[in-house]
Amino acid sequence: MAPSRMAFACLAIIAGAAMLAHAQDEHPIYELHGSGTTNPSKYFWKVMDMMEEQAKVPLFMTYRAVGSSTGQKEFVGTAENGFESLNHFGAGDIPMTQARYDQATQGGKEVVHVPFLLGPIAVFHSVPSGELPTVGIQLDACLLSKIFSREIKTWDDPAIMAQNPTLNVPANTNIKVVHRTLGSSSTSGLTEYLATATKDNTDTTCVWLESNTGSTVEWNDDETFGVFGSGGMAEFLADNDYAIGYLDAGHGHSLNLEEIALQNKDGRYLKSTDADISATAAVALTENRIPATSTASFADVNLYDLPGTNSWPITLMSYFYIRKDLTGLGASGPLLKAFVEYVLSPTAQNMLPEFLFSKLPQQLLDMNAATLAALQLDPTAPTWDIEGSSTRPYDGAATYVLSEKRKSYAEVEREQLTRAISAVSADVSGLRTAVAASQSQTALTEIFALHGSGTTNPSKFFWKLMDMMEEQAKVPLFMTYRAVGSSTGQKEFVGTEENGFNQLNHFGAGDIPMTQARYDQVTDAGHEVVHVPFLVGPIAVFHTVPANLSSAAGIELDACLLSKILRRVITTWDHADIKALNPELNVPANTNIKVAHRTLGSS
Repeated sequence: MAPSRMAFACLAIIAGAAMLAHAQDEHPIYELHGSGTTNPSKYFWKVMDMMEEQAKVPLFMTYRAVGSSTGQKEFVGTAENGFESLNHFGAGDIPMTQARYDQATQGGKEVVHVPFLLGPIAVFHSVPSGELPTVGIQLDACLLSKIFSREIKTWDDPAIMAQNPTLNVPANTNIKVVHRTLGSSSTSGLTEYLATATKDNTDTTCVWLESNTGSTVEWNDDETFGVFGSGGMAEFLADNDYAIGYLDAGHGHSLNLEEIALQNKDGRYLKSTDADISATAAVALTENRIPATSTASFADVNLYDLPGTNSWPITLMSYFYIRKDLTGLGASGPLLKAFVEYVLSPTAQNMLPEFLFSKLPQQLLDMNAATLAALQLDPTAPTWDIEGSSTRPYDGAATYVLSEKRKSYAEVEREQLTRAISAVSADVSGLRTAVAASQSQTALTEIFALHGSGTTNPSKFFWKLMDMMEEQAKVPLFMTYRAVGSSTGQKEFVGTEENGFNQLNHFGAGDIPMTQARYDQVTDAGHEVVHVPFLVGPIAVFHTVPANLSSAAGIELDACLLSKILRRVITTWDHADIKALNPELNVPANTNIKVAHRTLGSS
């Protein structure tokens, strides 16, 4: 057989690289800070990580998970500070209360609600598994109300046993009722659901009073246990047998807590994992429960106890709280808009199921697009664009573009782990925050930046080296590499006639030498270019013929056959010329050879 062709990868570097068309090292750090609901915090942190990895300029983005009520308070501000927001945005799983909405809109200010996900609040318990019915524990709204009000105090109460006859707990086992302290959207969801679902019950001991609903309520403190945050709720349930509590379903299931099946409005018992959350939102839209104008008050919006066979009775819609006029935020205003757009993008919305949240229906996405288009931004601040899965030569290398082609080696490792073990949630935001905080405490004010683009083949190798250099440096480094293919890497290194053939990145990389035409363009502009080989790698040809249809040695092809196949002169796997070299190949007659090839430039 003909020897395989080896591809040489080279770095292209301009002598005197300080001639980069735009002074990338001089960019400030672009900041974005928010606070609010704990429920989607891991989702927010992942999106922020992705944006920081995909940006060409340094971003510093944080989200403080403190609960919806605190998020609203910090977004609205106080009378002492003129009701100015303490963060760039707030987030909550409940609409802003009417009182806070009125405070935030004083003096003609406008506030918008931007829904970004749907999430179920579930009820979990810690009764030992050996004592449970086969189908688990089932409770209707009446029983749930009596348990959380301490009207029912033991797991073997006759009313519970009537709905769960095979529950086998020790006699008089106390139900440890655990609840959130401070303001919590989960508390609001549970209590408003109980008030809605029990208000017409003829058994008055079932009725949860409307006056005792909201993010903070009155509990029987002598007989219940208060915890802070979803983390505190999960920890209590994990550490204490015979407890009952509530938190967002995704958080509970990620820790393997045991969920209680609730009865929905149609009378069906189901767990949140069996429900159709998006269908619940569709009912709310049909019933006009959501204002048509995003600047209106959302205080009365809820998705509790709605009809539908698969509807979930405690569904929360999570919102961004944003001021319509963002001109005072400077460069953080467009970054906030870009963050919200990223959260609402197909890429981020498709990540929601891994956190056990549900995507928004298209009608809500359309409403959000109109809301974001009406935001008022500082006209002098840079605006952001996104390079998605399709490579955009030149445009993708621009300064204010979030490119899916840029990653860190840590992200590659996380993706591989996710595929390998089926459920890995890698959260590095704590490390990012710690590193950023450490850097901010030093006397250093300069960040040393390095950006490149080009061949995809060694991209993971580059990302790993960049990670290592950033970790080993005593001064802050900010290094990115955009994997877009050798041809695009050459184009962006050479530049264009319009910019005087000045490079768009500090370096380019490719598995092929620079073409003569591009070499002439950059040298004719007065620049000297060097090629620096850095690795040798084989290009191989692969196939997907099932293993049982070929010989133990696999499939063998010479250059002539390969040429005919790629040019479609030979179109089937059982062609006589292929069979002559591979007599044991046993494919079905006339099986078409599906020839796959790269688009755009590729080494």
